[in-house]
Amino acid sequence: MRQIALIEALIDQNQQVFLLCHEITQELVLKLEATGVKVCQLEAEVDWVQKLPEMNTLIVDDYNVSDADFEQLRKKAKRLVLFDDNTYLNLPFLDLIINPSDFNKTDLLANKTLQGSDFRLVRSEFIPYRPRPRFKPGYIFVCLGGSDAQALSVAICKMLLTSQQVTKIVLAVSSTCDHRTLYALEGLKSSTKFELHIDSNKLPMLMSDADIAITGAGGSLYELMFLGVPSIALVVADNQSQALYSPLNNNAYSAIDGREEIDIINIVDTALLLLDSADKKNVYTQQSAKVVDGLAASRICDAILHLIRH
Repeated sequence: MRQIALIEALIDQNQQVFLLCHEITQELVLKLEATGVKVCQLEAEVDWVQKLPEMNTLIVDDYNVSDADFEQLRKKAKRLVLFDDNTYLNLPFLDLIINPSDFNKTDLLANKTLQGSDFRLVRSEFIPYRPRPRFKPGYIFVCLGGSDAQALSVAICKMLLTSQQVTKIVLAVSSTCDHRTLYALEGLKSSTKFELHIDSNKLPMLMSDADIAITGAGGSLYELMFLGVPSIALVVADNQSQALYSPLNNNAYSAIDGREEIDIINIVDTALLLLDSADKKNVYTQQSAKVVDGLAASRICDAILHLIRH
């Protein structure tokens, strides 16, 4: 999802863009093809790298490319760019690295490295919703990744609905969510305080209306920070752990480690305490909006174009 912002910036600079991917929803395919991007879905086979054509510049944003694959990709692309979330340890020399973490520094070698929160990508549709024109008191936005892989949303929303502090819960998921989770979420719609949005194209509006948010510690967290929405960030994978150790934790958002054990009661209690603290919400709003300014796509695009031209 985060690459859409960069793709749009490259297209604005008259670059031809192809997206190579293993999995993608049909909604995203249609969205990208409408902008002129050709989407190529790779077959799940061992030699997929060998089938790629030679290319000018390859931008890799993937956690499942092996070190051996990178050796082959290095031969396929004149220039190799990597979005590094500290997933890889031993890779061939790269042309450009983008590591948007403000805590984990990249250990990989490249001609140039772009490091820090200035390179957190925010999609263009979020730009008009900053700053939040207004928000609705007691409204909690929940998004735990499109597929909600840990199936946390049902338990969290069910407990939140019992609180008188909560006036509205809006949950956003994708159609890739497990059907059992979707069925359980449909059952929560019996409450007038609960809204379920599947594959919504109105996420910026839904987010910006929120008093607070509960989100995964991935791309959605930084979109919420851009909008200035005070957020609880759940860390459920190692590649999200930087949100725990960042100096922004407890200054621009609150992070909870859920990698080993998920404590639903702690998550809900933390959310309700934030909901009830006007001062803390105000601090989070101001600090988070300073950190993510929405200009990352143009910065990264400029660096890639400089790489291509020189």
